[in-house]
Amino acid sequence: MRILNLVAGAALAGALVSAMPAAATSYDGVVDFSFSNPSGPWTYGFGVTGSTFTPYSTTSFLFGSELIWSTGDSQPPFVGQNTSPTPINAITVWIPAAILVLHPGPDTDTIVRFTAPKTGAYDFTGSFEILDTSPTGVIAEIYQGGTQLYSQELTGPGASQTPGGVGGFEIGEGEVLLNAGDTLDFGVNNDGDYAFDTTGLYPQIFLQDPSGTPEPTTWALMLIGFGGLGLALRRRAQNPSHTAESWIGA
Repeated sequence: MRILNLVAGAALAGALVSAMPAAATSYDGVVDFSFSNPSGPWTYGFGVTGSTFTPYSTTSFLFGSELIWSTGDSQPPFVGQNTSPTPINAITVWIPAAILVLHPGPDTDTIVRFTAPKTGAYDFTGSFEILDTSPTGVIAEIYQGGTQLYSQELTGPGASQTPGGVGGFEIGEGEVLLNAGDTLDFGVNNDGDYAFDTTGLYPQIFLQDPSGTPEPTTWALMLIGFGGLGLALRRRAQNPSHTAESWIGA
């Protein structure tokens, strides 16, 4: 019976180890925004979401504290962020802190691109939010390469000291496989009229740990299992008169 207990204990320990959640690496599009383009795995650009992409080349400021990446023209498209800790109220927009600000152009989408730094299973969550008080409507989209994963039209309500219409997303649950170098594009299309299309984006992406390194709790479970095995082997060594048959049947 002792050998059966050892086998059962080892199986239990293995099941517990395999059931432990893996550590994840997170990428926050808002926290990572900077004067660099690309900024880590993030790149800011324009084009047709899921089809074409050209990185922005120029930085400037709007409303004093909104840092934007743009083509260098005075018109959208652009991707930006309110760099101050307080909201911006200007003209017809309400821009909170800690959010990306996207505005499509008259004939191009504005796009935030994530390039996978490692191969693995990913999931991603967040939202698109209307930041204009008089929105004309946008189409929010997410593409994995050329495959559409998400699309939602946002037409209202308008922003008023809080974001207006919100389109939330939660995709993957660790099941979207990205190879290193694959892309996710978060785009905003003007939906026919690019005026009053200021849109917020808050993207978070999680890579499940590809290393398979056990968590501290997993190590503890493994040590308990190994300790029980060692104890049983020591008892066997202290009773050398046991034959193989008597050991298995004991």
